Amino acid sequence: MVFTGLTIGLWYWLGFPPFPEQIRTDLPSIKERGSLRIVTSYNPIGYFLYKDEPVGFEYELLKAFADEIDVDLEVIVVNDPKDLWDALYTGKGDIMAYHIPVENLPNRFLNFSEPYVQTEQVIVQRKVNKKDPRYIGQWRQMAGKTIHIGEGAHYANTLQDLNFEVGNKIEIATLEGGKSSEDLIAMVADGTIEYTVANKEIALINKGYFNNIDIETSITPPQDIAFAIHRKHRKLLAALNAFIEKSRSAGEMYALYERYFKTSRLFAEADVETSDVGKGDYISNYDELIQRYAAEIGWDWRLVAALIWQESRFKPRARSWAGATGLMQLMPGTARQFGLYSMEEVYQPESNIRTGTQYLAWLDDFWKEIDDPLERLKFIMASYNAGQGHVKDAQRLAKKYGYNDQKWDGEVEVFLLNKSQPQFYRDPVCKYGYCRGSEPFHYVRSIIKQYDHYKKTIAANSTAKPYNFQLDFAPVYDMNISGEGRLEKRPLFREQKIFEERSLSGESAIDGSGKYHNTLQPRPAFKQADTILPKRPTLQEKKKLFKEKDLFDK
Repeated sequence: MVFTGLTIGLWYWLGFPPFPEQIRTDLPSIKERGSLRIVTSYNPIGYFLYKDEPVGFEYELLKAFADEIDVDLEVIVVNDPKDLWDALYTGKGDIMAYHIPVENLPNRFLNFSEPYVQTEQVIVQRKVNKKDPRYIGQWRQMAGKTIHIGEGAHYANTLQDLNFEVGNKIEIATLEGGKSSEDLIAMVADGTIEYTVANKEIALINKGYFNNIDIETSITPPQDIAFAIHRKHRKLLAALNAFIEKSRSAGEMYALYERYFKTSRLFAEADVETSDVGKGDYISNYDELIQRYAAEIGWDWRLVAALIWQESRFKPRARSWAGATGLMQLMPGTARQFGLYSMEEVYQPESNIRTGTQYLAWLDDFWKEIDDPLERLKFIMASYNAGQGHVKDAQRLAKKYGYNDQKWDGEVEVFLLNKSQPQFYRDPVCKYGYCRGSEPFHYVRSIIKQYDHYKKTIAANSTAKPYNFQLDFAPVYDMNISGEGRLEKRPLFREQKIFEERSLSGESAIDGSGKYHNTLQPRPAFKQADTILPKRPTLQEKKKLFKEKDLFDK
């Protein structure tokens, strides 16, 4: 007999004893089993694969908890987040980790851990002087502004309530095509749109990539985020709560939060024509090492140098937010795969370059199915940045939708670019889930531009033939899957009103400029309690997004 979450919920409501499999998932049985099973779905905050290694704030927090109770951590990935409840109710997992807002979940059959962080919804806008009329310093200043959100975004309810409070003067537009919060934040950064709304952690991650955005203005009260555990697992809950408190007191949780959400992730996209590197007789202090190990794998050393420039700017002590280290930014798993086990070895320039080029040779063999050598190099570079698993997913998507899975430009690269959208990374052909596809997409193009610059200024100094990459790259476009399952190309964005343009009196709502505003039907028997924000002065004023002392308080 197959039990669903609804069946089990009814079972408990009727007062029957718990299912045997669920009894075996409390702390003593977890220790006997030797593994803690967490249930999650791929997402950019809590769990995803970066260079084919598992990372994520919640993943690392629970990995530390598993180490604390001396068991392995097993991740059970559910493709559709709506199925997370069934996985927990039926005993497939011990803990559900999906950045869960406590008050939005049924708690008849669940217990929540101590909150490990609080979140808010924030306005994302470009940095301007705070006295500039374009700047939104508090939610009432959204009146007269156009706020863009993605199709089906859960921020719509918040904006609807706020719009009502300011007299229906907020113009709300939704963008079709499966736009993610990351996509919209990038559009704010490049000036395509003025404002969007995002979860605080998503906004923080993207602030690490775009240094011209402002995310200081909250539009909702703080909300507790916690792990979910079946209510029968009291010993597991007690142990997890003790760990959260210990981690908070020791500062370990703060350090983890700092690394994931406050560390810059700015991607190297400097104008190669204005770069001082590569102007003269040498590229870096490591040219001799690069030439030696590039020759061993048959690469033009200037392409390896361009890749190192992209990875670390030739800084041997560079370390990324994800733990990639050294000149060629080796991930811990990659370093171990090729025999480097200590940080001293990883940071040492020669061993780092030797191992990095060995990994490039390994990737060359991995992609030997790509016959065209120039195309294969692009697959290799993208894999070096994002991991071959994500690139393989993009190749499978290209093949599924009738594109050339052996060609990078305008074919496989576009599916990787769009792999941050759930409609693609949850596709059954994808095995590696979410990927911030804009990184490898721009990474390959940037290296090719830098290599072309080196070719013009630096002698080859090797027997490897120069690569003649084309610099007229294929145009960028978005993908969308229609309701009939057809793949559609879309322009950068298309606007669509999320609400009908109706005034409260039934007449058109037009301001003095002749522009329509989105207006809402009047609510029956409107009361003060209908507002989503409590009437406290502190929430009406501009305040900092973070307060270091109470960031993790309830």
